[in-house]
Amino acid sequence: MQNGIVAIVVVVALPPLALTGLLFLGPRSSSLTTSVLGEHAGRCQEYIFERRSNTLQYFLISLVLSAVGVYFTFLRPLIIPGSPLARDYPAAFHGSVMLTFLTLAFLHVTGPQVINKKNVKDYVAAYGVMTAQDSQDSVVMCTTCEIPRVVGSHHCRICGKCIANFDHHCVWINGCVARANFIPFVAFLVSSTGLAGIFSVLCFKLTTQELTRYGVDRSWIREAESSFRPISKFECFFWCLNWYPVVVSVGLFSGVVTLVLAGFTLFSAAGRYTRSRH
Repeated sequence: MQNGIVAIVVVVALPPLALTGLLFLGPRSSSLTTSVLGEHAGRCQEYIFERRSNTLQYFLISLVLSAVGVYFTFLRPLIIPGSPLARDYPAAFHGSVMLTFLTLAFLHVTGPQVINKKNVKDYVAAYGVMTAQDSQDSVVMCTTCEIPRVVGSHHCRICGKCIANFDHHCVWINGCVARANFIPFVAFLVSSTGLAGIFSVLCFKLTTQELTRYGVDRSWIREAESSFRPISKFECFFWCLNWYPVVVSVGLFSGVVTLVLAGFTLFSAAGRYTRSRH
C-alpha cells in the first residue's frame, strides 16, 4: 500500500519537477534531453524553451482555465452550503484566478526596456557603458545590435534584443524580465502560487470533509474473527482516491506546483535583491 502511494506521488510530482529542472538548466538541457530521450525530444524542447514561442504561454492559460473547469465540475458540487468551505474558499479561488490573469496582462503591457540604436545614447548617459577588462578606453559592443553594451544590459539571444537591467528570459511569458517589469513578474508569480495553493488546500479540505461525513475516518476494520483495528491514514487516502480520484490527483499536482512556484518566487526575489546590492 505504501508503495502504491509512493508511485502515485511520483507520477503526480514528476512532470512539474522535470519541467522545472529543464527550465533551470537552460540551453544545456536540450543536449541532455537529446542524449536521454532522443533527437526528436531534444528538437521539441529546443523549439519550446529556446526560441520565441507562445506554446508555454497558451499552455499556462489553458492550465488556469482547466483549473476553473475542474473547480466547477468536481469541487464546487462537493462544498456543503453554509459550511466554512462555502464561506471562504469560493471567493478566494475566484479572486486568485482574476488576479492571475490581471497580473499576466499587466506584465505584457509593461514589458522590459529595449535598447536600440535610437535610444542607446540615453541609456549610456544614464547607466554608463561597459569597457574591456584590459583597457578602460575599449568599449564593449553588442555585435548583433551593433551598439555599445550598456552597464547592466544583456543581449537576449532568444528575443534578439538588448535589454536594459536584464534579469532573465522567461519562456512562460515569452519575453524578458528586467527591472522595468520585475515587480509585475513577481506579482504574477505570487498570484499563481496563491491560486495553486488555494486549489490544493481546497482539495485537501474536501477529502477530509468527505471522510468525516461518511464516517470513514472513524471506521474499524475486522482482521480476525474477534479482532478489530481502526482504519489507517493510508487506507483513508486510498478510499478518497477510489471515490474522488480527480480531487485527490489534482490536489497532489497543485500542491507540487505550489512548492515549485514558491521556491522559484523566492529564488527570483533573492537573486534580484542580491544583484541590486552589487
